[in-house]
Parts: sequence; C-alpha cells; structure tokens
Amino acid sequence: MKQKLKETKHMYILLSLITLVSVVFALLISNGKLFQVFFFPDPDDTGMDFFNSMIEVGTRRPYDQYHVLYPPLANLFFYILSLFIPDSLKSAWPATHDAVKGIVGTRDDLRLTQSALMVFLLFLILTLFAIAVMIHSCTHSYLLTFCLTFSAGTMSAIERGNVILLTFVLTFYFVKHYNDENKLKSELALIALAAAFGLKLYPCIFGLLLLKDRKFAAAGRCILYAVLFTVLPTFVFEGPSSILPWLKYVFGIGGSEGTSSAAEGSGSGIPWYLVLFLILGLFLLIALMIRRNGKPVIPLKNSQILFLITYLSLLIGGGAGGYNLIFFIVPFLAFLQEEETLNRYNLIEFLVYMICLLPVGINQLSYLFFGSYLVGLVIRLYHSLKAENTIPSSGE
Repeated sequence: MKQKLKETKHMYILLSLITLVSVVFALLISNGKLFQVFFFPDPDDTGMDFFNSMIEVGTRRPYDQYHVLYPPLANLFFYILSLFIPDSLKSAWPATHDAVKGIVGTRDDLRLTQSALMVFLLFLILTLFAIAVMIHSCTHSYLLTFCLTFSAGTMSAIERGNVILLTFVLTFYFVKHYNDENKLKSELALIALAAAFGLKLYPCIFGLLLLKDRKFAAAGRCILYAVLFTVLPTFVFEGPSSILPWLKYVFGIGGSEGTSSAAEGSGSGIPWYLVLFLILGLFLLIALMIRRNGKPVIPLKNSQILFLITYLSLLIGGGAGGYNLIFFIVPFLAFLQEEETLNRYNLIEFLVYMICLLPVGINQLSYLFFGSYLVGLVIRLYHSLKAENTIPSSGE
C-alpha cells in the first residue's frame, strides 16, 4: 500500500477523499454555515449567474437595457434557454439589472419555477457528464475521474450556475484534439476554442498552443471562427453596433456601468495582475516561439506550458480563483502523465495543483501561489535537463 500511495494519482485521490470527508463533517458541525465560507458569501444568490442571465436576454436588449458583461454568444445561449420559459413568467421579469438582483429570495425568484429549474438541472447534468467523459478518456480511472470532476472549480461553478462549465468542455476538447491527425476533429477543435472565446473570452489564450506548433493557418481560421461567433449572435439582439458598448462595459471604458472585475480595484496604479499578465505573456512567447537548432530555448514540459497558459488566461479576468480553478484540470492531467510517482523534484508543483483541485479551493490566487509554482517548475526542469545530461555536473 505504501508503494501505491507514492503514485501521483493515488496521492491526489487520497487527499481528495480526506478533504471531502473533512468538509462534510465541518458542514455538519457548523449546521451548514460554512457553505458561505466555501462558496459565494450570499446564501440567497446561489445559481444566479444562470437565472439572472436568462432574464437579462429575454427582451433581446442585453447591452442597451441591462449592460451585461457576457459576450454575444453567451447571451445567445441563454436566450435559447429562455425560450423554454412560459410567457406568463417572462411578463413579470424586471426591466433593469438592479431590479433583477432585487427579486432574489422573493416569490418572483426564477429558481422557484419548474421550467427554469429543470432547464438549469439539465444544463448541469449534461455539462458534468461531458466533463466526466472527457476526463475519463485521459485517466481511465473512475475514482480519479470522480475526484477531478468534483474538484473545487467545478463545485464553485455548480454553486454559481456559471456557463464556465460549458466553456471548460469546449476548451478541453480543443486542447485534446487541436493536434489530432483526424482533420475533422482538429477543425472541430478550432471551432470549439472559438466558441469558448465567445462564451468567456479568456480561453482565447489557449490559442498559443497553435503558435507553439507552428499552426499559423489553423490559428487564422480559429480567429475567423471567433469573429463570427462574436458578430453573428448580435443580429439576434441589438445588432453589430452593440459590440462597442459591450466592450465598454467589459473593460470599464469611460466609467461605464457594469465594469468588469478586471477593472475594479485598480485605482490610479497598474493592477498587479496586469503586470503579471504582461510578464508571463512575454515569457510564454519566448518559450514557445524562439528556438535554437530546432528546439525551444526554454524546454518546458507540456504540463508546464499548459499551466502557464491556464494561469495567463485567468489573469485576463483580473485574477484567478473560484470557478476558474476548473481549468487547472487540463495541465494536471498532463502532469499525471509526465510524473507517475511523487518525488522531491515534482512535489512543489503537485502541492500547487492541490490548492486548485481538491474539493474545496481558495477564493483568489495570490503572488505566493504563482511564485511557488515557478520554484517547482525550475526544480523539476533542472532535474529533467540534468537527467538528460544536458547540464554538466559540478565535477566536470
């Protein structure tokens, strides 16, 4: 048994189960009060990312009337779902964003209606099933699949009812198939990434994988798909002219309402996550694009590339935490393939993943998180290079 527990995947499963049992006991002892600590602090707001979005696209004026932050494709998705809601319910929907927030916990709360609740549950069932199937295709382990499927990011996304669940499925499909020999699957992977961009914007950074593999034509087609997924849905709403107001709300240009988290709290100085985004982005471009003798100047492992891309993508939103942690499943699966057993060289990276992928994560990743990962990255990379005899020993 001791030997088995040294295996990376077995240690993750063990820690996940211990954490899960501990959380269940903590919730029982606190009489459920710790739900507000583990998840969104407002107990009346559970799932409202989903239900509010259905309301705010019902009039087909999401940007002009409600100043929403979601991209046009995400609005189209929620508009299609809203078609399953009876008109008798829609007639009572509030006309402003503040009023929408005001119906939470009242008799008009959409979560109390049969149609809306069934649509929500079907969304959760289908997306969680897709996530589990894709993870299992990589792990071939039901227990490991269970632990990853219900890790911190997924649990937080379920609590919020956030479309990031679907976004993750699309991004995962891209990472898995963009380099597939089957041309249909590789093209569908490009479409999937473009759709993920259309839902949440920041998965576009995973397109760096196309540049890494010198797939410039594929990158161009992916950009074209992304443009189409951004422009075409606007014809269902206020038209292409609504794109500029939407961008103003997203980036807080000119003090518009609905300023995104990326713009909040920036004050007069430059936000730390923007500085880190620029530094990390430059480092990744060097690592992926610059080569010597046909090999990358910085020979990062595949899991390290995926981790840095994942973290870079989340910095676009002004930080990383909560349901965004779900994306770290992708690099962790690559890490499990590279590091079958734990040792002193990969332990730091493993522990960083545990911060993200145990059943309960953290609300916001900090400097210490990324700094710790860089230390682990350097240690494992140095050990790998030394093992390949590319770094001379001190006795030479």
